[in-house]
Amino acid sequence: MLNKVYGSAVFGVEAYTITVEVNVDNGIGYHLVGLPDNAIKESNFRIAAALENNGFRIPGKKIIINMSPADMRKEGSAYDLTLAVGILAASKQIIAPDLERYIIMGELSLDGSLNPIKGALPIAHNGVLFLDELPEFKRSVLEVMRQPLEDLEVTISRAKFTVTYPSSFMLVASMNPSPSGFFNDPSSPVTSSAAEMQRYLGKISGPLLDRIDIHVEVTPVPFEKLTEDRRGESSVVIRERVIKARRLQTLRFESINSVHYNAQMQTKHIRKFCVLDDASKALLKHAMERLNLSARAYDRILKVARTIADLEVSKTIESKHISESIQYRSLDREGWLG
Repeated sequence: MLNKVYGSAVFGVEAYTITVEVNVDNGIGYHLVGLPDNAIKESNFRIAAALENNGFRIPGKKIIINMSPADMRKEGSAYDLTLAVGILAASKQIIAPDLERYIIMGELSLDGSLNPIKGALPIAHNGVLFLDELPEFKRSVLEVMRQPLEDLEVTISRAKFTVTYPSSFMLVASMNPSPSGFFNDPSSPVTSSAAEMQRYLGKISGPLLDRIDIHVEVTPVPFEKLTEDRRGESSVVIRERVIKARRLQTLRFESINSVHYNAQMQTKHIRKFCVLDDASKALLKHAMERLNLSARAYDRILKVARTIADLEVSKTIESKHISESIQYRSLDREGWLG
């Protein structure tokens, strides 16, 4: 059976769609064509182990994989997931009718987990980079994001060259507070100790958390809430409010070439556009001292507060905006586990 999946190749700052055609037919053999490099040619060993360890298998048939366009050289282990999904779909081990809607990239570990690739940062430029189960990534890989989050660019050094790419992206990450996922859940038994949880979260450094603007704790939703008739605010209404806030920011920064929205403000812009009254200053001072917040957290609190005010179409930042912004720094609090 023939199946197509899609990946991406990056040359400089340009991304090109790569079509991976996988055909599984009678016979034996594994044939990979389309100018793959050695890392891609070796991927069949990683893929075989990853599938085996997750209840799947490489079919004992003739597998032909073509990476198109055939005249463009493909490099790196990030095609592991592309090839693996193509093999599973072509051999009917999974049913995935909407594969053509997705770009699938990722390096596979032998246990089937994904290793993040540094190239994901420039690909996410002016977009969203979502990392699920954040503590499951290697700490050394997560630390790579500190520079792009601060400087909005990423520098990649190779033996023959060094290149800098624009990398202004919105980082969205999710994680459980413990390996079990039930720590501090009042309705579930505690299955992880505080020490286990600290080791788990120790993979995420303070400097990295410092660069994340908003921390939100999400508690399990009880059945009564899931089944109640009352409806929350519609996404259409929320979208309109966000659009209005972005328009305000566009007007605010129309004379500044390097700034287009609040998140891009530097210190000099914060001082100009985030002026506080005495009550707000006192509230922020108390939070800084009690939570032992850094100067970087201070700037991010002000940026978020300015955005909250924009969502309310408020020309000034009020103490309630500062208070709400401080609440979004939950991982900065000592004893945040309760």
